[in-house]
Amino acid sequence: MLVETGSVLGPSELIECARASAEVLLLPRSQIQLRFRTRAAVDLSCTTAGLAAVAGATSSARYSTAAACSRLWFHGRNTASQPVYEAQRDMVYDGIDRLHLSRNSGADSNIERAAGTARLNVVPSRQPSG
Repeated sequence: MLVETGSVLGPSELIECARASAEVLLLPRSQIQLRFRTRAAVDLSCTTAGLAAVAGATSSARYSTAAACSRLWFHGRNTASQPVYEAQRDMVYDGIDRLHLSRNSGADSNIERAAGTARLNVVPSRQPSG
């Protein structure tokens, strides 16, 4: 990500480029995705992660607020009005399909849960084995 590279190497142009991209791509996407009739969990997770990264690099409340609103999709602020992340079972469902929660939890959703639990602002209910 531009933000991570800019934060590590220091070129503020990279962070500014990421901020500009967030303005034209991630912010509008975070707002309209909440209203889509059909949406996969991975779509929202990527948007949320990008907004959170830009928020961290810029210290902007605008991006952190947008990331927080996007996270709410996983907790029921979606067109199905049901949580897509189930904390008790520590799993992410596939998403929303025609206004209904898909009770499937396939590979993409499980990978997203493993990589994105921190993005959801939750603590896993069980520790990974291994």
